[in-house]
This record gives sequence, C-alpha cells and structure tokens, in this order.
Amino acid sequence: MLSPSFVAAAIYLTLKHVVIYCGPEHSRLKPRLYPWLFVGCDFGSIVLQAIGGGVAASASGNESPVLLHAGDALIVAGIAFQVATMVVCGLVVLDFYIRFQRAKTNKVENTGEKPQYQADLDDRKKHTTFKVFCISVGFAYLTVLIRCIYRIPEMAGGWGNPLMRKEHEFLLLDGMMIALAVLALNVIHPGIFFPPMRFAAKQR
Repeated sequence: MLSPSFVAAAIYLTLKHVVIYCGPEHSRLKPRLYPWLFVGCDFGSIVLQAIGGGVAASASGNESPVLLHAGDALIVAGIAFQVATMVVCGLVVLDFYIRFQRAKTNKVENTGEKPQYQADLDDRKKHTTFKVFCISVGFAYLTVLIRCIYRIPEMAGGWGNPLMRKEHEFLLLDGMMIALAVLALNVIHPGIFFPPMRFAAKQR
C-alpha cells in the first residue's frame, strides 16, 4: 500500500524540477505546487486505505459482513483516488509538454533565438542524457499507474475473490510493476542524468 505512494512522490518532485528547467511559464500549475498538491492527494489516499483496512480487520473479529463491505469500499475508494491523482498529474504534464513545444517552435521561427533549455541541449550528450532521463521517469509513472489500476478490481471483488487468488497476475501487475519503477528511478538517477535537479538546492 505504501511503496507506490513513495515512488509516485519521487516522480512528482522530479516533475517539479523538469518544469523549472524547461520553463515554468508553460505550465498551468506553478512548479512548487506539483509535490504539494499531488503528494498531498496521495497521502489522502493512504489515509483512506488505512481506515478501510482497519475497518475490514475489525469486521473479521466481529464477523460482521457490513463492516467488511464498508472496509473494502473505503480501500477501493482510496485506490481509485490515487489513480485519479496520477491521471490528473499525467494530463497536467501532457498539457505542459504541448505548450512548451509550441512556444519553443514559435520562438525559434519568429526571432531565430533559442531558449536556454534548447541551447543546453544542443550538446548531443546532454540531449541524449536528458531524453533517457525523461523516458525513465515516464516509464516509472506508467508502471505505478498500472499497479494502482490493477488494485481496483482486485479489491472491488472483496477479500478472497478469484482475481486476488491469481498469483501470476499479482506478481506481474503488483510487485513487478513497483520493482520496475524503482529500478528505473535508481539506474537512471537524477543525480547523474539530470544535474539541474542535483544542484537545485545549492543554487537556491
């Protein structure tokens, strides 16, 4: 329940620095709000899931199907809220990317000048490094999203439902997705592949 939220929090923080680097004026959301808003929503989903787990656990002791159903519903609501948070974040980033690409093209065509970001990426090595880094973050985002989406039908059927008992699906769509996300974010580490994020604190 906790690991996807920590991985997602790392992604949200990284997106903040990518937006600052590429041009915060192209984002409808202020860069500083990325971690605050989306991590805050993730925290809310964890609280919902924890409450649901507590209610479901108490139901097993009291043998109350009503409490068990209520606990399951809270867990599913928490997971669904987490999925909604990630989808909204993805749409915000997609909107930023489209606006950024349009602005970059217009500036070069109208003035012949290149933004600082583009000037930095004229170096082939920097361009390749930053591209690989963005792909790894996007890959980690997709794997965490897949895992969270899988958890909705897994929990919606109640404890011990047929989907929950399928080990291969669980290993592939739950554990493996998080393992791949963690691997991507550690191998393609921002400290190496995205220096602007590494030096952000020193610059401040």
